[in-house]
Amino acid sequence: MSVNGKVLPRRGFAITLTVRDLPKSGAEWQYRIKEILRWARRNGADMYHWVTEFTRQRRPHLHLCVYVGDRDHPGLFAFQLTSIWLRQTKHLATSDRGQYWRVIDTLDGWLEYVGKHVSRGYEHYQREKDSLPKGWTEGTGKMWGCSRNWPRYSEQYVLSDFLWFEYRRLIKRWSISQARTKLKLAIKYRDEREQRRWRHTLRARKRLYTRNEQKNSAVVGISQWLPCEVSKLMLFYLAREYPGKLQTKKEHDQGPYVPF
Repeated sequence: MSVNGKVLPRRGFAITLTVRDLPKSGAEWQYRIKEILRWARRNGADMYHWVTEFTRQRRPHLHLCVYVGDRDHPGLFAFQLTSIWLRQTKHLATSDRGQYWRVIDTLDGWLEYVGKHVSRGYEHYQREKDSLPKGWTEGTGKMWGCSRNWPRYSEQYVLSDFLWFEYRRLIKRWSISQARTKLKLAIKYRDEREQRRWRHTLRARKRLYTRNEQKNSAVVGISQWLPCEVSKLMLFYLAREYPGKLQTKKEHDQGPYVPF
């Protein structure tokens, strides 16, 4: 099951909300999240999803993606949302310098956001149990959530282990190519901030499926978002190169499958 990006609202924004001081408990943090989401719903948010992560200093922060449709400008909505957050978390010494948002006006922008923040596994340092503040380990509450009205659809294909590894290699090469293209554009237009960003992304994508042990590397998921059309082209390429080895879920009801 996947989100149908073709029918997503036109305009949205991604925002990161932080605090300087640690909330007393996970329950307080959850309360702040519920309050900010309640405000967003009441003021015209069409759909949203969010995830909580922790810094190396064990401070929580919230990554939030919101779509507002055509009623409001996403920049204005993000500014208002930030103001509400600063007011609600004033007792935690929150500063406006610690909040960051940017407009999402293309499907690629949303996929990039999801690929960065939502696809991280529990072994990532920002999700590890050791990263949780003392006293929070048994009571963090929900670590992610979303509204229920995201447009969804699914297609399923059954892959052998061999085809699965070939499919991952194609995705890795494609994602590296995309990062290099973005980096070249940033260099061309002398955008130092974007250059740093895409150099970091390029390094990360080069070691995308690398693990210290082979048994762990073999079961790593895709961990990347890519357009459905690109994914299908990869599968059609595999079907052409290895005839008879790729099946749809309707043709074969057992074994690992690749969801779209």
